[in-house]
Amino acid sequence: ADFVARRLEAAMKGFGTDEHILVRLLGGLDAVSEPSVGAVSAAYERKYGRTLHEALRSEISGSFLKAAIAWTEAAAKPSLEALTEAAFDEGTASLEALDALLEERDEISAAVAAADAGTVRDACRGFGTDDGALVAALACRSKPHLQRVGRAYYDAYGETLVGVLRGETSGWYRLLLNYLALAP
Repeated sequence: ADFVARRLEAAMKGFGTDEHILVRLLGGLDAVSEPSVGAVSAAYERKYGRTLHEALRSEISGSFLKAAIAWTEAAAKPSLEALTEAAFDEGTASLEALDALLEERDEISAAVAAADAGTVRDACRGFGTDDGALVAALACRSKPHLQRVGRAYYDAYGETLVGVLRGETSGWYRLLLNYLALAP
């Protein structure tokens, strides 16, 4: 966590910001990664006396900032997958209950992924792009969920999610959303 915090600070230090490094570092973090986004945020605040969000707000702007903040907030929360796996690993759930929970989780996850795919489609329709809707649908989800959204989007519309994002977004914002949507 300290190493990633130092790399983030180095990317934001001095004149100009190395957005490419920010995208690679932030896009690789989530609640279950090692180190987790929560551990990196805590290390950053401990080492530099300001929160990671404060640092990001001072260095980047626009849709890129909105997506980066939404991702770090969402990635700090453990996903349903992680919580279910933890319960199984700790042996606190019976196998029958766990099977039922996993089956229900899969059905709910598929429905939410299809809804997110529809949100992305609506956000990219017509003239202009609804960046707020894209950020809400993509930057606030886990990487495994984003993989389901990509599959749901392709199944429903015959196009890849990454291809659509490349056509509808630009700059560092595009790079971050594409990095999030690509396989972990």
